[in-house]
Amino acid sequence: MKVLIIAHNQGIQGAGIAFANLCNGLASMGIKVIAVVPSSKGVAQLIDKNDNIRMYVIKYIKNEVFPNFRSIKDKIRYLPRLIRVWVYRPFFRSRLEEIVKIEKPDIIHSNTGTIRIGSEVAERNNIPHVWHVRECQKLGYNYKPFGGEGKVRDLFERKNNHCIAITKSVYDYYRLNSTKDKIIYDGVFSDKIIQTLRTNVMKNKVLLYVGLLSEKKGVRMLLESFERISHKIKDYELWLVGNDQIGIKDIISKMQAKSQIKYLGFRSDIYKLMAESKVVVVPSEYEGFGFITVEAMLNGTMVVGRDTAGTKEQFDNGNKLIGSEIGFRFITENELDSQLLRAISLQEKDYVSITEKAFKVVSNMYSIEKHVNNVIEYYHEILEEKYSEY
Repeated sequence: MKVLIIAHNQGIQGAGIAFANLCNGLASMGIKVIAVVPSSKGVAQLIDKNDNIRMYVIKYIKNEVFPNFRSIKDKIRYLPRLIRVWVYRPFFRSRLEEIVKIEKPDIIHSNTGTIRIGSEVAERNNIPHVWHVRECQKLGYNYKPFGGEGKVRDLFERKNNHCIAITKSVYDYYRLNSTKDKIIYDGVFSDKIIQTLRTNVMKNKVLLYVGLLSEKKGVRMLLESFERISHKIKDYELWLVGNDQIGIKDIISKMQAKSQIKYLGFRSDIYKLMAESKVVVVPSEYEGFGFITVEAMLNGTMVVGRDTAGTKEQFDNGNKLIGSEIGFRFITENELDSQLLRAISLQEKDYVSITEKAFKVVSNMYSIEKHVNNVIEYYHEILEEKYSEY
C-alpha cells in the first residue's frame, strides 16, 4: 500500500507531531509513505530516514481560512495574506497532481481539515481521500473557513472523503457519518519510550502551561486566575511555554504577580519541564484532542483542565476505565482558582495515587503503535469498499 500524506504547515505542535508520528509509524509497518510538507524545516525534520518514506516540499500549502483580523498588523496584512492563499492555490494543486501521477498512491490523506486540495486532487484521480479532522475550526481556533463551517461539513460528507475524528467531541461537532467515518485517537508516545519516562521525580513549585499563547487557548483566564491566587501561593511560579500570539510579555509586565510569572518561549525539553512541575494547566476553550493533557499524565504530573471537548473526553475516559477522576476539572474562573489550590495542596500519597491512575489510562489508550494499527485497518476498509464497487 502507498499513502500520500499532506501536512498543513511546518509547525511542531500537536497536529505536526501527530503527522510525523503517523508517517514514521506507517513506514515502520511496511507502508510506502509519500510525505508532502510546506518546508524542509520544522515538522519535516521529525520524519525518519526510512526507505519507505519519500518526501516532497510544496511551499504553496496554505490553510483555507480567512486570515486573522485582530491587531493593526493583522488588518494591514489581511488583503495580501488572503490574495496569497488564492494565488498559491493553483500552484499547490498543479504540483500535487504531478506528484500523484509520479507516485500513484492508493490513498491521499490530509492531516487536518483546514486544507482542501488533497480532497480535490483525490476525487479528480479517483483515489480515496482521508481527512484527519483534528480541530473544530471556529470553536477551537476562531478560524473562519472559506464558505463557512457549513461548507466544511458538506466537504466532509462527500462520498470520496473518509474522515478520522480524533475525539468523539470533534466527530459530533461535524455530525460525521457513521457509515464511512471513524473516531481514532491520536498516538502520543511510542511503547518503547514508556520505560524511559520520569514519572516519580521531585516536583518544583511550578504551574506549567504549554501550547500556543492565544485567546482561544485560555491563557488570559489562567493569568487572571494566577493573579487572584498568587498571594496565597507566594512560593509558586507560573511558567508559560509556547509561541506567543497575544503579546504575553506586555501583559505580564502589567500584572501585580509579574515576579512569579515566567515566559519561556519555545522549548524542546517539554517532557522534562512537565515531569518537574507540580501542575500542568490546560485552560483551552475547545481542545480537539489534548496532546498536552496526555503528555502531562505520561510524565506523572497532575492536570488541571477545562471540562470541555477533548480535555473533558480524556477525563471521562479515565472515569470509565478507572472509576475515578484522573485530574481536576473546571469550567468557571472560580472553579479554576479552587482547583489549582486544591491540586497543589494535595498530600503526596493522594497526588501520587491520582497521577498513577492517569498514567495507566493514557499509556493504555494513546500509543503510536495502537493509533497506526487502527489507521491501517481503516485504510484497508476504505480500499476494500472501493474495489468492491467494480
